[in-house]
Amino acid sequence: MTIGHPALLVLGLFAVARIAEACTCVTGDPHDENKVFRESRQRAVLVFAGKVVALQTSEEGSYLGANVRMNHTVATFTAYRVWKGPKAETVQVHFRSSPQSALCEYPFVPDTEYLVFAYGDEPSASACDFTMPLADQKAASVEGRLGKASWKRAP
Repeated sequence: MTIGHPALLVLGLFAVARIAEACTCVTGDPHDENKVFRESRQRAVLVFAGKVVALQTSEEGSYLGANVRMNHTVATFTAYRVWKGPKAETVQVHFRSSPQSALCEYPFVPDTEYLVFAYGDEPSASACDFTMPLADQKAASVEGRLGKASWKRAP
């Protein structure tokens, strides 16, 4: 097997990266992060910190009436702290992905700890707001803004 010209390989990798970056975030006033934070917290049905312990993926043939193949993944978390939502140790958040879409749903990774803001009847998190790995430098600051959690997992 031979690999084509190295420039073509690099170009192909660039094209794949551009597809992965297809999500375009449109948020509230970019100059007023406090307002965006308040609105995100108000709209969220779940705000918690926890670790992804399982991912279950199935394929869907349509999304919002469009005939498009999507992967629908349910991320199961062990919650450590809850600011909004059920006071439970197990929390589930959904996300969908497809190479043909520009969805901005957060793609969770197993065995990773996150701060999660999730929205909707079938809670999903946006890659465009305050959902982030707990290892992110901003996570401690966002947790500080959230204040005291309404529920904490027993040690």
